Amino acid sequence: MGRIYKETAKPSSSTASPSAPAVTTSTSITETVNGSHDFKITGYSLSKGIGIGKYIASDTFMVGGYSWAIYFYPDGKSVEDNATYVSLFIALASEGTDVRALFELTLMDQSGGERHKVHSHFGRALDSGPYTLKYRGSMWGYKRFFKRSTLEGSHYLKDDCLQVHCCVGVVRSNTEGPKIYSIPVPPSDIGQHFGQLLESGKGTDVNFEVDGEIFPAHKLVLAARSPVFRAQLYGPMKDQDTQCIKIEDMEAPVFKALLHFIYWDVLPDMEELTGMNSKWASTLMAQHLLAAADRYGLDRLRLLCEANLCEDVAINTVANTLALAEQHHCFQLKSVCLKFVALPENLRAVMQTDGFEYLKESCPRVLTELLEYVARITEHSIAIGKHGNEAQNTMESSEDSAKTAIITTARHKCAACFKQYKKKEHLVAHMKVSYHSVHQPQCGVCQKHCKSFASLREHTTGLLAKGNCSKIFAERGCTLCMRIFDSPASLCEHLESCCLPAPFPLDLVTESQIDINGSGRIPEAIAMDCEMVGGGSDGSLDICARVCLVDEDEKPIFHTYVVPLIPVTDYRNEVTGITEENMRDAMPLKEVQDKILQILYNGESIGILRLHGGKARVLVGHSLGHDLNCLRMNYPDHLLRDTAKYPPLMKTNLVSHSLKYLTKTYLGYDIQSGLHDPYEDCVSAMRLYKRMRSQCHPRKGMGMLLAAAHSPSTNTFDSWKPKELENMTPDELFSISKSNYKCWCLDSGPLLS
Repeated sequence: MGRIYKETAKPSSSTASPSAPAVTTSTSITETVNGSHDFKITGYSLSKGIGIGKYIASDTFMVGGYSWAIYFYPDGKSVEDNATYVSLFIALASEGTDVRALFELTLMDQSGGERHKVHSHFGRALDSGPYTLKYRGSMWGYKRFFKRSTLEGSHYLKDDCLQVHCCVGVVRSNTEGPKIYSIPVPPSDIGQHFGQLLESGKGTDVNFEVDGEIFPAHKLVLAARSPVFRAQLYGPMKDQDTQCIKIEDMEAPVFKALLHFIYWDVLPDMEELTGMNSKWASTLMAQHLLAAADRYGLDRLRLLCEANLCEDVAINTVANTLALAEQHHCFQLKSVCLKFVALPENLRAVMQTDGFEYLKESCPRVLTELLEYVARITEHSIAIGKHGNEAQNTMESSEDSAKTAIITTARHKCAACFKQYKKKEHLVAHMKVSYHSVHQPQCGVCQKHCKSFASLREHTTGLLAKGNCSKIFAERGCTLCMRIFDSPASLCEHLESCCLPAPFPLDLVTESQIDINGSGRIPEAIAMDCEMVGGGSDGSLDICARVCLVDEDEKPIFHTYVVPLIPVTDYRNEVTGITEENMRDAMPLKEVQDKILQILYNGESIGILRLHGGKARVLVGHSLGHDLNCLRMNYPDHLLRDTAKYPPLMKTNLVSHSLKYLTKTYLGYDIQSGLHDPYEDCVSAMRLYKRMRSQCHPRKGMGMLLAAAHSPSTNTFDSWKPKELENMTPDELFSISKSNYKCWCLDSGPLLS
């Protein structure tokens, strides 16, 4: 706790009278919110030689609303000390400015003698007050925490293991007025009341038959907790018999656990539920419950199951858990499982399990990702083993709060992603399969190329961002277009044009006329968006009910409602705003198709269109494949610009970001805050396309190799010869590598700054 300062406002006269001012009091309270974290470092001897300025990081932990991490430098942080000392620091790992805190770092005595090595702010007066961390990445600690030779012969190192205890006290201040009355309020017990309601069986109005067992429940409770139950019990296509619903493909104990969570909002006791006192049974139940949570849209239950499965990863269950994570898109759980399986001491044992055979059959794609993890671990092990003889390190000179960047030999380093390789042929093999390109997003500080803008953001602003890159980007980098400017003033001037305003509603915009049979040689871009209503027995079948097209000037050139080919069972009015009345003046689908194709073809013949496009117009949109399918139309792939499938804008190789996220992240404004507006979505897709198209990627000094690499008629992979490649520099290898996507900067047309 910090000091408490009390201020009392008194009247100017001590004589009590009816006109005398009232006495008021207020209390300024400055205190610390404390938290601690234990960091165990095993395999200390293997970490030696990792390099000066390189650290081993703990997991992040929360104290006072901020994320923190412990950084241990086995070879020290300062190059001047020549690896004589180990360094230990606490780092601010989340966004924050001028965070004031007290710290304590303790190296634990493992002999039982309680002679810990402690450096602490707590319990003593500080001349300059608490330490202030100015921004994310700022650190407090000691470059010369312990002399390495002394540490290795001390009681602090036991079984090649070190234990560090860290305390953080975040300083908080607030002012409180007088509290006349104070009544303690108990925590919410609504879950307990709902749970007792389920156990009592009173008021139940629906039964579920699961594996021959009957479970009574309350429709309103289920509908309030699960969107799937809500649609099943109250939706337009609800089940005819809602008194007794039969659940297929689920075991009775799993459904019982599902109901327990819906009513109690906590997981049941797995051992009590399964009747078995074993981790294997609990893990099996958590796996089934995760699938059930995904089936019924219970996101919190799904995360609870993921967390339990992460904690109980084991040799005999991890393969099944990995397959489950892949099938239900649990990316965090999948990452944990891949890292566990890829460890050399685990891989062979996991491959002997029945679950691994199931993984190979059901999710063969995961095996490719697993091989990548194994390769990374192998390369990292080789790098650590050889580092003492081969690597030369330098450290950026900056204050303690900045992270360090290590520059190692570039003889076998990829010129794009900076990966290191022991042999030149390994680098050549990497370049053949990595599909690097000068068109990939690039860090403006260190020139590293990233697979996507999401990776570039992680590189410059993530929790483990590079120190120099993070610092410069924080001062002069645009978070929308990811460019870095010469000065903060230039950045401010740029932001005025980079952060775009939201478009006007469609009813306030004048429809534009376009030259349908235009003769221009340069293809224009047209953005399209469709709004869907529901068809089929359950309303889940997407039917195009509204379509909008805009030109590059963001003017609507075509907008209409579309007559559905099958009956509409769900207008999805709360999202689309479409009603049955809107469809009375709708245009038949065939006329809509003809109109759109007339605009897109631009008078070009089908043969030329399919061959290279000619003067046909480029079609821009988000998830264009889905929209075209619903319109029952085809358009050549080389004329499609889909913001959901453009690699630099994707979350991963297989997962796309939503248009709402892309608009907020890259354009700076919000969309879809109310009813979906196809014009608004069209404008966002067009602006994203123009922003990506406006980038200029080719680098200077790459010569004819670079020009050849970007020639549309050149396929450099076919002519690769190992002997020729062995004589090339990494830059030359990079220049002839070929990207697996066509960069939009190669399109012609006006740019978006």
